[in-house]
Amino acid sequence: MMLKRAFDVLLSLFGLLAAWPLFALITTAMAIRDPGPLFYRQTRVGRNKRPFQMIKFRTMVVDADKQG
Repeated sequence: MMLKRAFDVLLSLFGLLAAWPLFALITTAMAIRDPGPLFYRQTRVGRNKRPFQMIKFRTMVVDADKQG
């Protein structure tokens, strides 16, 4: 179990390091194209109904979740 966890963490770290140039390109394009925050934070419900904060790139207008 501990070996699988270590493998998962190392693979995730490698994936993030490999993808960061793409993330940098996306954030630069978003900052040039659209004013406002680059990231969107939302509370989700996880295991055992425990809330957690999820952070992702904002893909819609600011406060889109509060409109409509």
